Amino acid sequence: DRSLPLPTSAGPREVRAIAAAMAAMHARMAAQAAERTRMLVAVAHDLRTPLTGLRIRVDSAPPDARQRMVADIDRMAGMIQQVLDYARGAHAQEPAERIDVAASVAASVEDAVARGGTVAWTPPADRVWVIADRIALRRAFDNLLDNALRYGAPADVSLELRGRCVRVRIRDRGPGIPVDEVARLLQPFERGEPSRSRHTGGLGLGLAIAHDVVVRHRGVLRLGNGAEGGLEVVIELPLA
Repeated sequence: DRSLPLPTSAGPREVRAIAAAMAAMHARMAAQAAERTRMLVAVAHDLRTPLTGLRIRVDSAPPDARQRMVADIDRMAGMIQQVLDYARGAHAQEPAERIDVAASVAASVEDAVARGGTVAWTPPADRVWVIADRIALRRAFDNLLDNALRYGAPADVSLELRGRCVRVRIRDRGPGIPVDEVARLLQPFERGEPSRSRHTGGLGLGLAIAHDVVVRHRGVLRLGNGAEGGLEVVIELPLA
């Protein structure tokens, strides 16, 4: 939780004591989480060196085995990059700016279509402004759209205004998820087995990264099953 620390200088003595104890607990938990993330990043980063060496040496392997070895190495490299992206996002403190969220969604859709995905998307007539970290928000949309296309293509993306919020909805045609699995799947390194295969999935960080980004922008990310099946991801962000 990146909220401001509890005030410990106001109120009755008992209230100040409780606030101080909670602030100390918060600091210890934050330090523990940061240390765990640093260790994870160090391991992932150090794995890149031997993996690069393997990638060079695989060229001398027999042709029938070379293709499978290259695929395994590329998959491992992708997993390592996911870990680094998650850790980078967890501690990112990039300055926020006024951006057009519709343009960010449109850029993610265009990239997904360029990679061969099928996405239904109708951009709004006007710009929709939010205060956000442009790179982090784009990463969240990329991850969610990649999940939708990987597990339940084609995808359907929509954007609408609800009061002082903008709502981005991403639907797929996959198997959906059990209701009691929603909270677990928003945690890092959690995947929706058995409906989502480990051979097509990653480390279970895509949703966690997107959720973390949305929360840091004072927004809400919800998972649910669509009325006609498939997974539905809804992001709500406050307007600028």
